[in-house]
Amino acid sequence: MTRQTRRLLTAALMLAACWPAPARAQVDEYGVKAAFVRNFIAFVEWPPARMAGTDPLQLCIFNSSPITQKLTTLNIDAVKGHRVQVHAITAIPDVGTCHVVFVPTSERAQLAEINSRYKGSGLLTISEEATDRSGAVINMYLAGNKMTFDVDLAAADSLSVRV
Repeated sequence: MTRQTRRLLTAALMLAACWPAPARAQVDEYGVKAAFVRNFIAFVEWPPARMAGTDPLQLCIFNSSPITQKLTTLNIDAVKGHRVQVHAITAIPDVGTCHVVFVPTSERAQLAEINSRYKGSGLLTISEEATDRSGAVINMYLAGNKMTFDVDLAAADSLSVRV
């Protein structure tokens, strides 16, 4: 190997060592949360009167959240014979039409009123707050780089759902 070839090879290796490594693929946080929501609802039991007939299961997102688009494009199978409809709601009185309500971090202050107003109604509440266990039946959040969740059985009992 000639001196010039060694220099070119050394320069190429040095350049390659300085080249930034490709970034790890970013996890789509709300895509993962949407998948969790889809899976949660399969393990919930609503009062029989709340899930009568073949009416659709209403999955609501309270005000705006990036999860709305993810849930509307996610293929959610029927749950216990009820097809799932996803839609956004903007007012607490609208929660009464829902079987499931996702309350984003930006709206967590509304969760206490939702829980109080719909106590015993067969409503599954889901939130996404890591530090404030605000009374949702299911609270999911990122812990480091992993999605995790807590289930508040007292909140589930208060809202008449079984997880």
